[in-house]
Amino acid sequence: MEKQGMDDEEIKEEIVGDEDMEDDCEQEFVIHGDINKDDEYFDMIVSHIQDIVFDPQFAEVQNKFFDDYCNEFEDTEENKIAYTKIFQSYRDTIEFYIEKRLMEVQKDFRMANFLKLLEKRADQVDDHLADTLLSFTDFLLFKQLILERKPMAKKPDGGLAVAGTKAKLHSEEQSDGEEMPDIMLDIKPYHKKK
Repeated sequence: MEKQGMDDEEIKEEIVGDEDMEDDCEQEFVIHGDINKDDEYFDMIVSHIQDIVFDPQFAEVQNKFFDDYCNEFEDTEENKIAYTKIFQSYRDTIEFYIEKRLMEVQKDFRMANFLKLLEKRADQVDDHLADTLLSFTDFLLFKQLILERKPMAKKPDGGLAVAGTKAKLHSEEQSDGEEMPDIMLDIKPYHKKK
C-alpha cells in the first residue's frame, strides 16, 4: 500500500533510511525535560548499593558473620530464641556496612530516608538486587544461607576432603580378573580434628 504523495523510491528511502541512522542508534539515550530529584537520588543510591553488595569485600563481611555464628544453628523446623538475636545482629552488621560505604560516596545519605523511597519504588529495583536486599531482612532466607555456609566454615583451605572406606567385595559382580574390594568414597567437608 502506497503512502499518498510519495513515489516508490521515497517509500524505499523512508523504510531503509539513510546511512546516518546507524550513527543515531549508537548515540546515548537521553530524556530531556524536568528531572525529578527523587528519581535521580533513588537511581544513584540503588546503583551504589548494587556496587556495594556485589563487591567481594561485602561477601567477606557476610561470610565472616556466617562463619562466626553458623554453629549456633541447626537444620530443623524449630527456631531457637538465640536465632532472633543473631539475626538482629546480622541485620545491624549489614545495614551498618552498607550505610558506611554509602556515606563514603554520598555524605548526606540516611538509611531511613532511603527505605521510605524504596517502599514506594520497590518495582524499580533490579530483581537480583531486590532478592539480595530481601535476604538481609528475611529470617528464613538468612537461616538457609547460614546453614549452607556451615559446612564450609571450618575448612582451612575451602577445599573438599575425600575419605575412603574398605567395602565388602561382591564377587558375583566381578566377571573376570582378580578379586578386589570395591572402593566406597564418602566425600565430606574437611573438619580439622581437635
